[in-house]
Amino acid sequence: MVTFVPVGALSFPAAARGAGAAGTIRRNACAGNRRGADRYAIGGGVNPRIWLHEVREAWSTKRGRALVVWVLFGLIVLQGAVLLPALVFVRDEYVMSAVREETSRVHALLQGAGRQAVLDDFRQRPLMLGLMLRDATGRNAGVAGFTEFGLDRLAGPGRHFVFGDGVIDTAFDVEREDGTWRVYLRCHTGPVTADATRRVLGLAAFGLLGVLVGGHLMILLLRRKVVLPLEQQARHDPLTGLPNRTHFDHRLNEVIERCQDSGTAAALLFIDLDRFKDFNDNFGHPQGDALLVEISRRLRHAIPGDCIAGRLGGDEFAVVLSSIQKVSEARYQAEQILDLLSRPYRYNQFHFQLSASIGVAMLPEHGTTPADAQRNADIAMFVSKRAGRARVTMFDGAMSAAVSRRKEVEDRLRVAIERDELTVQYQPKMSVDGNRVEGAEALLRWTLPDGRTISPAEFIPVAEESGLIVPLGRWVLRRVLWQIANWVESGFRPPRVSVNISANQFLDEDFLDSFLRVLDRSGVPAGYLDLEITESALITTPDHAVSVLQTLRQRGITVSLDDFGTGYSSLGYLKRFPVNSIKIDRSFVVDLAENPESALLVKAVIGMTHSLGLLFVAEGVETEEQLRLLRQWNCDQYQGHLTSPSIEAEAFREFCAAHADPERPALARAS
Repeated sequence: MVTFVPVGALSFPAAARGAGAAGTIRRNACAGNRRGADRYAIGGGVNPRIWLHEVREAWSTKRGRALVVWVLFGLIVLQGAVLLPALVFVRDEYVMSAVREETSRVHALLQGAGRQAVLDDFRQRPLMLGLMLRDATGRNAGVAGFTEFGLDRLAGPGRHFVFGDGVIDTAFDVEREDGTWRVYLRCHTGPVTADATRRVLGLAAFGLLGVLVGGHLMILLLRRKVVLPLEQQARHDPLTGLPNRTHFDHRLNEVIERCQDSGTAAALLFIDLDRFKDFNDNFGHPQGDALLVEISRRLRHAIPGDCIAGRLGGDEFAVVLSSIQKVSEARYQAEQILDLLSRPYRYNQFHFQLSASIGVAMLPEHGTTPADAQRNADIAMFVSKRAGRARVTMFDGAMSAAVSRRKEVEDRLRVAIERDELTVQYQPKMSVDGNRVEGAEALLRWTLPDGRTISPAEFIPVAEESGLIVPLGRWVLRRVLWQIANWVESGFRPPRVSVNISANQFLDEDFLDSFLRVLDRSGVPAGYLDLEITESALITTPDHAVSVLQTLRQRGITVSLDDFGTGYSSLGYLKRFPVNSIKIDRSFVVDLAENPESALLVKAVIGMTHSLGLLFVAEGVETEEQLRLLRQWNCDQYQGHLTSPSIEAEAFREFCAAHADPERPALARAS
């Protein structure tokens, strides 16, 4: 099992117990845990109100209500099938026992005393209605209190005959000196039956109380052993133990409703870990899971006991801060959480830091439903990501408009690719030492059906983030190859055309095969094509990049390193990658004449490029002074509005004709 331990002076939880907000928060959380442990105890006994609360909690859920109903139904059926018949049997036995006691007493009297004594004692017995004695011949020896019976109705000794209204006759024989006498006792069981019924009702009430108590205990036991674990699995993330998205949405909705009813405010924090995928790739998914567990532990320590933390999925977490009255309070709490999550981690012998981006939405101002609140907090988190990560961003209405605009652009761009509504223009690359067209860069342009245009600065980032850049790059490649084929067929031999390859497109494992298939199907010679690739695409997987570039060069395709100076710009990488030219980013050319530092850097890069046997291309040239300096430093090629903006294919053909070099064969330019 991997254990993450914060290191140094920032160790945890010691730091959280110290002074400041984090220490206060930690103490609150601990106090809440102690209260939870003692909630069932009152003076060492059991708190019945808590037990009733447990039943109410069980009744508050669908699964809990089903549990209560089935337990009570089962116990009631059990009582009706077993307990009630048993109580009736006990009552009948009690009555018969009283009758047997009466008759046994009389029997004893008859054995040892005279008839008159028996009759006197008999009259004092509360159950006896009468007594009749007969000898063996059926002759009456004495009658007391009831009508004579026929002998055929009476059987052997001790046998009971039950009549209506609780009257019982009991017949048995008595041996005396003067013969055998049969005694018939008539008893009325009403008083003893009433007494027995009272006793049975008491037992039934006690049994019902036992059923209720037993049912309560069974409900609590089943709820803790069965229902609560099932609810825990259904409501909580199995890895971290935090509420999952469904349960978190339910709790968030309760907070929003409470804020609306009471006029208070709260804050929703949407937390996304920065570069968590890189950690997974470097250390493996089991270690990534252990890191998520550590992150959840820190979140629990970082929030007060009345707040809610949940894991929404992957490396996304959310926190609801209750009772936040000011935006400044929400920002302060969010920054405390960000600081806690950014403290160093230790994995085996490695120390590393993992930051997070946090978006904050105020409740209910920025969302009256969980979906609206989470969407707005997610928008603010996305702004944090774009602004450089590891920061807190508060949501405002302008962000929603910007995200809606990006969504609109993405949807429109997807349709534009499918319907072939985009166009490609070409910006000439000129030689610095003359006025020759050395090449062109294919630039994507987008005009909507209503005539409005969307700038590449707006839709290219959207394509990068949405993944549309890959199909968009393939579309541009096919369109450029189609245009080159048309030019060649019409007799125009164009210079090399540069096509931009995005990092996502280049890193696609199918890029090389797909590119070569499109090239072969077009029938265009590879010498007409140049690929512009950024440094970030090459250094992500350098071995793979070298293999791909070597294959491209073997086919006669040149490669330019685009936007040089904005990435790592390592000389070691330049020596390793088989590229043909370097294009410096326009940001270094814009202030070339005004900024001495930019001038020195460009001059040095030109010299370095030539020492490696590569061509140097400057883009964004807009003034004569910039061109003069580049010419002075022996720059090879340039492009920019000074000579020509990007133009349509037919206009580019005319531009090339106007700047043709009569001493240079057209085929040479394409070789």
